[in-house]
Amino acid sequence: MLREFLASREFLHIEDIRKKYGGNTESQTILAMSPAGESIAIRVRLCWYRGGKSSGRSYSAVQLLSSVKGGDWEGSLSKKIHRDEQEGVTHYLFVQREDQQIKYAALVTNS
Repeated sequence: MLREFLASREFLHIEDIRKKYGGNTESQTILAMSPAGESIAIRVRLCWYRGGKSSGRSYSAVQLLSSVKGGDWEGSLSKKIHRDEQEGVTHYLFVQREDQQIKYAALVTNS
């Protein structure tokens, strides 16, 4: 789904890389050339609606970390970003799907 989505926005040479961690956890990184001609490595982060049906689907969240160490959000996020940089990640793609369509997406640099 993301390959076609990015191609429709003029990204080229799109390669989808999946890496398994433990039982059911998987990371997704997409290597591509941006419309501006820049080679980028995108870590995909999926969003989901929070709350039950009564929430009216008014907002969504993205999981950046599975846990925060000692309540230190900033430190935990900094460590995660640094690890991703060491793996060559240059951008994050936050994706909100609804049914089988991408409803919202935001590409954010990792710097």
